[in-house]
Amino acid sequence: MRLPSHAGLTARDAAAAPSVSARDLHAMLTDGHELALLDVRETGVHVRGHIFHAASLPLSTLELSIEQALPCMATRIVLVDDEDGLAAAASRRLSRMGYRNVAVLGGGQAGWRAAGFAEYSGLHVPSKAFGEVVEHAYGTPSITAEELEARRASGDVLVLDSRSEEEFHAMSLPGAASCPGGELVARALRHEGLLVVNCAGRTRSIMGAQSLISAGKHEVRPLRNGLMGQRLAGLPCHHGRRDTHADRPVAAGAAQAAARLASALDIAVIGSERVNALLADTTRTCYLFDVRLPGAWRAGTLPGAINTPGGQLVQQTDACAPVRNARVIVFDTDAVQAPMTAFWLSQMGWEVYVHRAPADSLAPPRPAAPAAADDEGTQLPLAPAVRVIDVGDSRQYRARHLPGAAWTVRSRLAQTLAGMPAGASLVFTCADGRLSALAAADARALGHDATHLRGGVQSVGAAGLTADDPRYLTTVDDVWYRPYDRDTGVEEAMREYLSWETGLLARVMADPTVPFRHEAILAMAGLDQET
Repeated sequence: MRLPSHAGLTARDAAAAPSVSARDLHAMLTDGHELALLDVRETGVHVRGHIFHAASLPLSTLELSIEQALPCMATRIVLVDDEDGLAAAASRRLSRMGYRNVAVLGGGQAGWRAAGFAEYSGLHVPSKAFGEVVEHAYGTPSITAEELEARRASGDVLVLDSRSEEEFHAMSLPGAASCPGGELVARALRHEGLLVVNCAGRTRSIMGAQSLISAGKHEVRPLRNGLMGQRLAGLPCHHGRRDTHADRPVAAGAAQAAARLASALDIAVIGSERVNALLADTTRTCYLFDVRLPGAWRAGTLPGAINTPGGQLVQQTDACAPVRNARVIVFDTDAVQAPMTAFWLSQMGWEVYVHRAPADSLAPPRPAAPAAADDEGTQLPLAPAVRVIDVGDSRQYRARHLPGAAWTVRSRLAQTLAGMPAGASLVFTCADGRLSALAAADARALGHDATHLRGGVQSVGAAGLTADDPRYLTTVDDVWYRPYDRDTGVEEAMREYLSWETGLLARVMADPTVPFRHEAILAMAGLDQET
């Protein structure tokens, strides 16, 4: 198969990537070939309005994520910005890394909008929209927070939180147990009595509950609007719990139920030889996902596998697999998590394969590469005259940072430093030192005396950090602040978010670029209703 190329397009100058029009890009989205549509603006800008298939891959963090996001150097790539130079800068970086099939969207996001094509707000829109389609097509019944409260007072009910363990620890329903979505069929299929699945909002509640229903357990409900619905109903949520977890053996019949669902969609189960052949094919992008929980992955996985538990993969497909029409291999050791994940990915339109990894093929994953050589960077204490600049996640900076540190975003570093004396000594920080090492190199290239804090703020004890006196040197739009990340207006933001989420259904049903396999969804929904 020959990969599509931008070779016929013309660049504005010899050093620039070629430009594609909005209409050309719209055609690419339905031509069936691989395409990585990357929005290189900050994520907080991306959520205000973007193309449905655009993955948020900010210029600020491009080098840290690109190898995993785009494993094939020949992948057709289109970069989107606001005609502010970010796409051009990203194309130069990608070219230096060896990517050879890169173009930019002419006119940027505004050009797409002006051409009359659909623009979406929010984050992880394909997955959120898919959840709404599933609820509508399958007719997934739900339970409100008030109804759940009454049911718990009068009868036996088990509540399982389908988010990641970290999210559960931050906030949870009273009495709930943590059971990330990819584990639900494996751990809870044979529970007696009503089972309620919750997440923060809607998607993982719906997908988790419908997974159980499709696998054969019918007395199960998603909590309508999740933890947001709980708070809007005036009912309590817990914070910081680490005392309960649905750590159960694999349920009898779970593997058979998962296999039945994958087989109904003709999803291929492949052995090690076929896995290696797909990964070795340089003409296609192929992602290899270990869809088990992180603890299992750390104990042993396949070489090069990306650990993304199944529920999270379905929840964030745009972030996990930004190459549209790529191949996806999902594997586990229980023969439950992988086929259940593939069951949903196939209905989303992915070419997906299932592999059950033999125990003797697993080994501990390779440790992540250090941010820089051991002799680079600096350590505490810092000289009194040093200016400390944090370029990490603004939410983490707000929660804890070095005393006196100010915050900026790496993509605007030139503007941030323009007003500083050229002789100022700068020390950059972030969570783990990787992004700040890159920022320090950028600052040195701009003529500044700069280094980074080796190991980042995570190398500093809690006593050495503070949440006091946050100072922002540029607009805070590097990330999306979820409703419950906010200091004020939380309930209003929750209502707006839930209204946005439910409004996605009508929009994607009318969008010809949305790849969901409606015939597969309707066929499986009909099978559910018959049984």
